[in-house]
Amino acid sequence: MRGSRFDVIVVGGGPAGLSAALTLGRARLRVLVVDAGEPANAAGAGIGGLLGHPAEEPVSTLRAAGTAQLRELVGTVARLDGRVRDVRAVRGDGRRFFAVDVDGAVLRARALLLAGGLRYLPPALPGMESLWGRSVFHCPFCDGWESRDQVIAVSDEGARLVRRALLLRGWSREVVAVGPLSVADRAELAAAGVRVRTEPVAALEADPADATRLRAIRFADGSRERADALFVAPRLERHDALPERLGCAPSAEQSALLAVDADGRTSVPGVYAAGDLAEPVRSVANAVGSGSRVGKAIALELLRPLDREIAMEHALTPNVVRRRTPARV
Repeated sequence: MRGSRFDVIVVGGGPAGLSAALTLGRARLRVLVVDAGEPANAAGAGIGGLLGHPAEEPVSTLRAAGTAQLRELVGTVARLDGRVRDVRAVRGDGRRFFAVDVDGAVLRARALLLAGGLRYLPPALPGMESLWGRSVFHCPFCDGWESRDQVIAVSDEGARLVRRALLLRGWSREVVAVGPLSVADRAELAAAGVRVRTEPVAALEADPADATRLRAIRFADGSRERADALFVAPRLERHDALPERLGCAPSAEQSALLAVDADGRTSVPGVYAAGDLAEPVRSVANAVGSGSRVGKAIALELLRPLDREIAMEHALTPNVVRRRTPARV
């Protein structure tokens, strides 16, 4: 590897990380994108609602196109397949920087962008595995259009279930709410034409002709409810413990997210977050926008007049990072 000092190290090569790297690289900052190859929506058959991207094209297509675009930024952006094992803030040469351990190689960066996303863990129900991302989803705005005018079920509880069931009425007149509800909640949904099932779910049943297509929800009492699509509330968890090691404060609203300001700054100076780690509403479109916005904020910070000469010197120095493994897209 030639060169071990960067202006920004981006942890995560998904939509948010690639978008931020594009903005930073075009600002002639020296950027390294470290990608562990764990896209949150790898199970999805496509990306719905992303401008300019066909809904049936998977996230791998977007990642490949974004990675190819970054290759055009010769001398400013490099990419490395690997995992950040540790990171710590240190001082050297009169400056504060971050020492980043990538699979044993220690690199330096003036700023760190956490863009590794989150894991989306659906309810552990028999039959879920083959359906997740194909006919069981978490985001109506991402997959509601593809499920329009079908029988749509939604699983959650209480006020969240009521809210999501009423929202999904915008995509279908046949909506089934599945989960614990009060008498008042059930009455509100019934008045809106939403069927209610409060029995515990035992399993999801797929179409015998296509294991990716939901056919019915089977309840603990043995009864079944027909459904063509199901929207659930997945459990969210981080891919790593880097935020904790750095001391980044979690969001007060959702513990898996980080507390950030409008420009993606975390509670730790020099550490930023973009994409799912920072956005309360999660989608690929939001991740792309978040990466671009935070990338600009980092550039504005690093390209202050006192730092401009150093940044320009870095940008004009060719840098190539050899991949340890073939690029994953």
